[in-house]
Amino acid sequence: MNTTSYNYNSNLSFDEKIKIALQFNNLSQQTKNVLTRVYATFAVGLLFAVAGVMFSMFIYRPWDILFLGIIYPAYKFHTERNMETKYKYFLLLASLIGMATGPLINFYYQENPAIILSAFMMTTGVFTCFSLFSLLSDKRMFIYMGGSLFSFSLFILFGSIFNIFARNEAVYNMLMAGILLMECGYLIFDTQLIVFRIEKGDYDFFKHALVLLLDFVDLFRVILKILGSKKKKNSSK
Repeated sequence: MNTTSYNYNSNLSFDEKIKIALQFNNLSQQTKNVLTRVYATFAVGLLFAVAGVMFSMFIYRPWDILFLGIIYPAYKFHTERNMETKYKYFLLLASLIGMATGPLINFYYQENPAIILSAFMMTTGVFTCFSLFSLLSDKRMFIYMGGSLFSFSLFILFGSIFNIFARNEAVYNMLMAGILLMECGYLIFDTQLIVFRIEKGDYDFFKHALVLLLDFVDLFRVILKILGSKKKKNSSK
């Protein structure tokens, strides 16, 4: 161990250590530039997703035709080469993703509107923490988690099918905890995979931003369901 470096780091304040860590010196400047655009695009997409939720809840509910309506924009998004046009399809997809989440949000909004804000704040916190963990990690070992996550997803799927018939509350709680753990794993995996692909020359920040947006929405859905079931359990006592 380098004693000089150790003594230097030990003399730094906590705030100074945080500032040094957030410089992301483990990433190249090119990678940091692309990631800046990725997360800026993700933030804009999240705003359009929220707008989609509001539209589907208070203006028009296109839930019956939403599945068919999302196929064409998704296809065009993945095949489009013009970046300006691709950005428009990205915003359209973000809005449609928000609309697709509308029924779930509307269900819990009718019961307790405060749960929606709590779930969103918790999702933002979890998303930020695990994203920083992935970006600050020097090792890219988490990109090899894909097979394990897929196997775990199958386990959750079969467990969910089993509980449709069993209707056991303890099994349901275990499944929700497992799904939350799985979503956090996918967030780490996707973030490191995005960094890996950027380092290999894949600078399609719209595609990367869409992956992060889907991770955020999936995480939000799980946290919302957990908070909703907990609130319902407490109110029934």
